[in-house]
Amino acid sequence: MTERIKRYAKDKAGFSFMELMVVIALIGVLSAIALPSLLGNLPEKRLKNAARNLYADMQRARLQAVKENKKISVRFDTSTDGDFYYFDIDDSTNFTIGEFRRNLYEYGDVRYGCNASTDWNGNAVPSSGVTEDGSLVFSQTGMAYLYEDSEYADEIIVYLGSDDVNACYAVGVTHFGAVKIKWQRGGSSSWD
Repeated sequence: MTERIKRYAKDKAGFSFMELMVVIALIGVLSAIALPSLLGNLPEKRLKNAARNLYADMQRARLQAVKENKKISVRFDTSTDGDFYYFDIDDSTNFTIGEFRRNLYEYGDVRYGCNASTDWNGNAVPSSGVTEDGSLVFSQTGMAYLYEDSEYADEIIVYLGSDDVNACYAVGVTHFGAVKIKWQRGGSSSWD
């Protein structure tokens, strides 16, 4: 019986060289067709990912302020060193080791600001891409305001854009601390 199994296995085992070459050629052709489409969408996916991470980080800062029962400032740096934001936990107005920081250059060509002319409330978009002085403070109760001694703002919005993408993402925080995200497709005046 083992002889018959060995003979059957010998006759039926593996692929021929031609079958293998045809499969490799098909994979190559399908990859050549699909790759440009995937690479073309990459800048938009990076911008969307940056906006979603900013949204999540704003919620994280609010929760951290409530949990630790102290104010947490989120500072947006738009200097020539590159766009980044960080949680200013020690209130030094400078980034110090141990504070959470995220650089926008991790996402490729993503930067503060975009080509939108008005925000979802009809107000003008600031040229820096960040409302007011570039910082946002979450109080111990989770409320949001623009800077240390200010009254609570109606809404604080950060805009993200890219030269490679004809879209704009806006992450906003209401004075109650609620974080929301909206986007605008190139040239459109409506925010979704």
